[in-house]
Amino acid sequence: MMQKSDQLNREFGVRRLTFGEAQGWLLNMEACLIMEDDVETPVSTLDMYFVDASGAYFCCYFPYRPYFYVDVEVSLDFDVCSYLVSFV
Repeated sequence: MMQKSDQLNREFGVRRLTFGEAQGWLLNMEACLIMEDDVETPVSTLDMYFVDASGAYFCCYFPYRPYFYVDVEVSLDFDVCSYLVSFV
């Protein structure tokens, strides 16, 4: 999956930042899954696309733990919270 993304990025002139630091303006971001060599399950990442002061594009990914928000009625908040905590 990451190989397809990297190939598409190269076609559009976007280099992937693999180490070090870079400064730029954030243009776009998207959720992505990558497979790492030492882990059997995919890792959730945030792909972030930047442009630097010279106009060159680069991207990097930031691993994160997925989460979601639940909006419930006020009268049910304790019940929903108790139910969700049982899964942790």
